[in-house]
Amino acid sequence: MRTLVVLTVLAVSLAGCTEPPPQQAPPAASDPGDGAGASPAGTIPLGDLTATPAGAESPEAPPPNTATPPPAAGNDSAPPDAAAPAQVAAAPPNDTASPGGSDPSAPPSSPPPPAPRADPVPKLRVGDSWRFVGQNLSGSSFTEEEHVLGTGQVGGVLTYTLESKVTGVTHTANVTRSGLNSINETGFVLELLRFPMTAGLNWTFGWEQAEAYEGHNDTPGGVLHESLRGAVEVVGLESKATLAGRFDAWHVRANLTHAVGGMSSWMALDYWFAPTARTIVRLDTRTDQGREAWSELLGMTLGK
Repeated sequence: MRTLVVLTVLAVSLAGCTEPPPQQAPPAASDPGDGAGASPAGTIPLGDLTATPAGAESPEAPPPNTATPPPAAGNDSAPPDAAAPAQVAAAPPNDTASPGGSDPSAPPSSPPPPAPRADPVPKLRVGDSWRFVGQNLSGSSFTEEEHVLGTGQVGGVLTYTLESKVTGVTHTANVTRSGLNSINETGFVLELLRFPMTAGLNWTFGWEQAEAYEGHNDTPGGVLHESLRGAVEVVGLESKATLAGRFDAWHVRANLTHAVGGMSSWMALDYWFAPTARTIVRLDTRTDQGREAWSELLGMTLGK
């Protein structure tokens, strides 16, 4: 979560080519003197083995002007001086599968890659609590305690109610049960997290309003315009060391742009959400004014 800290920091910030494959040479013509791969004369290796090419003599025909003695009784073999027919092994047709249903010459198939990890939203329990330390944009150190008070609804959206004490000052906020994101009374969700969380996930969100503001001069009629835009991307799962220990945590980056009264500012966030801790365990912030802030998990107590 840590959306309370993000909102506080935001408020303070606003105040102040592929080449074509080479052409292959045509296969070289076979050397007539090389017997490798050549078929025996007078036969066709594939197809009808009894066919004889044009101009070739049949192997069973007697030589010209040569008398053929009658075969001996009971002997079905060809005459000794007759040319023996060439023996050619018939090759199986190209579309015939080899025994076992696979081509033995093909490389072994690899197992399918594992599905990418996708973590669902953790469920918070009443009494879950976390302790943080950090430094704000002003350069001052702070401590924070955050715990879950209960559940509720905001505009029909199911929420958890959190209480946070930052250096002795108590705040309350609601976060959505579907994403652990801060939601205000108007229903705007500061969507810094989205589930199921997986590497490469990205999204945008925004909010704007215009309200009467007596004495404000940015537009005629004293109307104050305000907007917030965010772009978020999940970098990937990392092993993140914190003061509370090391966690498998999702590294997320967000860029926020806030405009109010004709002025705007932006901030960049890097944060690590650990499913087992049910919260953001590290948050780094930097603004367009060159200021930086951070917070980190110090300890926690989680319900079962």
